[in-house]
Amino acid sequence: MTIKNPLVIVSFDAMGAEDIAEHIDLMPNVAALIARGTHVKKVEGIYPTLTYPSHTTIMTGVYPAKHGIVNNTKIQPELGDSPDWFWYARDIETPTLFDLAHNKGLKTAAFLWPVSAKAPITWNIAEIFPNRIWTNQYFVSFHASSPYFLFDMNILHIQL
Repeated sequence: MTIKNPLVIVSFDAMGAEDIAEHIDLMPNVAALIARGTHVKKVEGIYPTLTYPSHTTIMTGVYPAKHGIVNNTKIQPELGDSPDWFWYARDIETPTLFDLAHNKGLKTAAFLWPVSAKAPITWNIAEIFPNRIWTNQYFVSFHASSPYFLFDMNILHIQL
C-alpha cells in the first residue's frame, strides 16, 4: 500500500539535537529520515517538561492546562508507590492529531507513543506496562492496543 503525503512524527524521548548530531553516523535510518524530511533542532519545552505532558502537547497543539495531561502518573495516594500512568487517550481533554485523522477517515499508526492506549489509531502498539501483580505485559498491551495488529505482528515474528 502506498500512502500519498504521509506525515511521520518521530520523537526520541530525552534526546536532543546535539545528541543526534554527535552520533548520526550510528543512526543511518534517522539520518535518512532527516535527509528526506524536516528536523526540528530546537524545541521550547512546556511545563512540566515530562514525557507524557510533552508528547500530548505535540499531538494536540495545546498546553497541559488545556489537554489535561499534567504529569506522567496520576495522583493516587491510595496506591502508594505504584499509581496508574496517563496511558489512556480518554484522559486527554482536547482532540489529538489521531482523533482528527480518524474523523477524516485517514489511517494512522503509533508505536509506543505516550497516552495512546485505546486511541482511534488504525495500527497501534500503545505505551503501557503492567503495574499490578495480577497483570502481565501481554494482557495490558492486547487490551490497550490494536489487538489484531498485535496478533499479526506476533505471527510475522514467528514466521521470521
